[in-house]
Amino acid sequence: MDLSVIMCAHNEERYLPDQMDALLSQEWTGDWELIVVDNLSSDSTAAIIRAYASKDDRVQLVHATERAGQSYAMNVGGEAAKGELLAFCDADDVVAPGWAAAIARGLEHHEVVTGPNELDLLNPPWLANSRGRSTEEPVGSFFGIFPTIRGANWGIRRAVWQRIGGIREDYSAGQDAELSLRCYLSGIEIVGIPE
Repeated sequence: MDLSVIMCAHNEERYLPDQMDALLSQEWTGDWELIVVDNLSSDSTAAIIRAYASKDDRVQLVHATERAGQSYAMNVGGEAAKGELLAFCDADDVVAPGWAAAIARGLEHHEVVTGPNELDLLNPPWLANSRGRSTEEPVGSFFGIFPTIRGANWGIRRAVWQRIGGIREDYSAGQDAELSLRCYLSGIEIVGIPE
């Protein structure tokens, strides 16, 4: 398996079908899987994932049932993944055409990659403008000190994921900045992929 796309979901029945359709329409010549981690959803999230899995054998439903939390769910997905390359996205977003191929190509040359977030497609103007337009840059920055991944749009080589220990589960927010700091301190470059 070349690439594992990992997406965590908690009560995402409203947005999940759009993201699933976007992911499963990705065109890339490599062998890849979609790991969808259901983290204690009480709505029809798991049923939606099962329906997609029944039509596409790339889709795997994984349950993260010990506790609620995105960091924990991401680690459960990372453990279930078979790919040498890991790509992460969120269930309430919609990846662009070519996203999986861009992440995979980036990881051929770099250990950790990230990309810009498009704000206007899914958000009302007031919300998109409140977040700041720096998220539309290919790579983030922690106050100009070190580069950061975009938590909803990034990839990492499995060997690096294992070496740095995955996501810190004691963080309920800012886990993307914390992982980026560990990369920075370990000499692992985070590269922005505009595509």
